[in-house]
Amino acid sequence: MKLKVFFWLLLQDRLNTKDMLRRRRIITSDVEGCCILCEDNEGETCMHLFIKCRFSVACWARIGIFWPHRDTVIEGVEAIKPRLRMKFSMEIIVTGAWSIWLHRNNCTFRHEIPSINSWLNQFTAALKTQSQRCNPSLRELILEWISNL
Repeated sequence: MKLKVFFWLLLQDRLNTKDMLRRRRIITSDVEGCCILCEDNEGETCMHLFIKCRFSVACWARIGIFWPHRDTVIEGVEAIKPRLRMKFSMEIIVTGAWSIWLHRNNCTFRHEIPSINSWLNQFTAALKTQSQRCNPSLRELILEWISNL
């Protein structure tokens, strides 16, 4: 349920990214609002953080996902889902985004250094956990897909 709520917030552009905090006047400095994962002086919006950020692009590429150019996250999801051609494509997309969010929070609050390997470990662990909620045949497909990463 937690991942569903997270993903709904992401699609509605309601996650507490630095851009959202700036819009709410919680942070005021432009420097404070930059993406911690790529440090490209880009504002940390949902679109940047999950799709356009160099770090996120590398994470998605590591699992074979290449996002098309779209204006919103929801348009990107609608475009990428048919390309994946897997019964569990949404599980991969949601868990991938969730793992980027957790990694971003670890970098922000625990001062960790962005690492694709750390993200991948977090992603595979979360996807294995999610697979426990699936029917046995789908669980097997997910676990096989993970083992091929």
